[in-house]
Amino acid sequence: MMFDAADFPFLEVLNLSYNYLSNEDIVSIGRLPCLKVLHLTGNQLQCLLPELPATEDTLFSALEVLMLDDNKLSSEVFGSLTNLKRS
Repeated sequence: MMFDAADFPFLEVLNLSYNYLSNEDIVSIGRLPCLKVLHLTGNQLQCLLPELPATEDTLFSALEVLMLDDNKLSSEVFGSLTNLKRS
């Protein structure tokens, strides 16, 4: 599910539950500049974000609500969440 975030400059709410997204998909979604609410329920996710290059420091910059229930996340997901920065 690769797309150009510039094509959706005002998207604020996105529900991608039960789509079996990959880490690359999550990175693409994270580039949406106005995304505030993201539902990722039931995607078989084992981690939230892969190791990211330093240039990816603007991922999920407007995110306020993240739904991750019914995934296969480990406690390491909290480390990924602390790396997210808010602009």
